[in-house]
Amino acid sequence: MRGTILTDKLIRELTPNALSEFHVWDSQLPGFGIRVRQSGHKTYVLFYRPKNRNRIRKLTLGRADAIQATEARRQARELLGQIAAGKDPADEKLAYRTASLRTAYEAFKAEHLPKVSREHARQRERIFERHFLPKLGDKVLREISRGEIKEIIDRISKTHRIAASNAHRGFSAFLSWCVEHGLIEHHVLRGSKLPAPYIPRERILTENELISVWKACDSLPQLWKTYFRMLIASGQRRTEVAGMHWDELNLDQHTWTLPANRTKNRRQHIVPISPLMSAVLNEAPGKSGFVFPSPIDRKTFVHFFDRATVELRNLAKVSGFRLHDIRRTAASIMGKIDVAPHVIEAILNHRSGIISGIAAIYNKYGYEREKSAALTRYGEYLDALFQDSSVNRPPNETSASKPTATPTRLFRIARA
Repeated sequence: MRGTILTDKLIRELTPNALSEFHVWDSQLPGFGIRVRQSGHKTYVLFYRPKNRNRIRKLTLGRADAIQATEARRQARELLGQIAAGKDPADEKLAYRTASLRTAYEAFKAEHLPKVSREHARQRERIFERHFLPKLGDKVLREISRGEIKEIIDRISKTHRIAASNAHRGFSAFLSWCVEHGLIEHHVLRGSKLPAPYIPRERILTENELISVWKACDSLPQLWKTYFRMLIASGQRRTEVAGMHWDELNLDQHTWTLPANRTKNRRQHIVPISPLMSAVLNEAPGKSGFVFPSPIDRKTFVHFFDRATVELRNLAKVSGFRLHDIRRTAASIMGKIDVAPHVIEAILNHRSGIISGIAAIYNKYGYEREKSAALTRYGEYLDALFQDSSVNRPPNETSASKPTATPTRLFRIARA
């Protein structure tokens, strides 16, 4: 077909020819096009002549259902730049095609994992290093069958179905990356079911449980006391709170700015510092550098929460809660005290929520004033709740009425 500008819409509308495959060439970039097979599969290709060679070579860039046209064109343009500099990417790709799972995983780890949250990256590293690399690490990636992968996942499922589902999702993400980068043609796990369906947790702490957890923090070391209380006071993610650094805090403007590389959705997040958060910060163990420094190495922040969380549960005598349940509890309390849903989403830094789709593209207002007012009201609610020791509630009752909010003193934070 004659050259035209390849777009996602145009590619979707291309219909296969029952007699033979055909190509549609991009008018913006010579040699770049889309191949449409008789089966309907559509694949980006790049034809080029290597420097100082007469033979034309072909590169497959990936399937159209895995890569957008603009991204495929960007990759093709980058490859043409390498070719002009004397490199032949087909030789490198041939090496990849015979590479082992371990080699492909190292490339995936270096290129993809830095783009996801630190917690997800660590989880996927554990999955590969514990389960897949010992069994399949030295096998050629393209020769690994669906049955071999499922055998490992099924073995995990015998003792822990949720862990097996995480392993399935982690390896599936790796295979998608390999397809996108042309290392394999087909995603062998596509269409297979997870060992256990994903069921989101709904656990929130009752007011009495929250009071018990807050008071139990007094019996913990200072590091954990202030860390857990900051989780409650801010409603932020556990790893984002753990990595809080004094350079991120503007005490004059009462803001905590998380850089994009520290947030789950890779977007900068500004958290107003409420009076209750200020009171917690005033007791934090780190007065420079990290606010919650690791007790082992003060040059980094605290990483391991499990043992301290178990101790907190035991001291508070509140069973069956996880740290993330504190965040869900904070959001629920904010809703109870009439904080608008879109403001709660902004405080939690949720990418998908009330404001999503087209609204998220056009609405760039950060709701900083509303977030500040909401976190202050939330802190006053908690402060009144924790100080109201005269209220005797049954163990599982959540008070339907709001306690009278008493103003919290704004502590002046001094760095040692």
